[in-house]
Amino acid sequence: MSLAANIPFDDRINLRAGIGDLSPALMLDYLQEVGSDLAKQVPHVSPVELGQQMGVIGGHSEALFPLNIGLMMFNPEPWRFFPFMQIDLVWFPNGGPGGNTFSEKIFKGPVPTLIRDSLDFIRHHLIFELVIKHPDRAMSAGVVNFPCAAIKEAVVNAVYHQTS
Repeated sequence: MSLAANIPFDDRINLRAGIGDLSPALMLDYLQEVGSDLAKQVPHVSPVELGQQMGVIGGHSEALFPLNIGLMMFNPEPWRFFPFMQIDLVWFPNGGPGGNTFSEKIFKGPVPTLIRDSLDFIRHHLIFELVIKHPDRAMSAGVVNFPCAAIKEAVVNAVYHQTS
């Protein structure tokens, strides 16, 4: 109980995993995606050095282990360590949870993949644009059912700030 009170879950060492459970390729992809200068150093450092610089490896030098956040972000199958790590996307085509029908899609993978895949699905399947042509002007107006920026913010916040 004292561990839970002092060290957030993400920052805890995972003793059921090894350094080899962190994928340098996923780490590099992430660093390139966020535009980190550390991406240029990846070919020149060991996976252990990379993990330490990224703050996803902890412990003493003679007993290093990945942190939970490292496994969630940079393991291709994080559900092996966190069985319910996924996004369950549920939508109600008839306008709300009071309806009799709903559809769902489950996304699995490391955190960057979860976010990217779920946002791509939402953009391609659930966001629609209504184009309104005006008789008195050449330009039409477009209105979307949900603003993409707000959806992205909601998904990212749900993933990074999930508490239960």
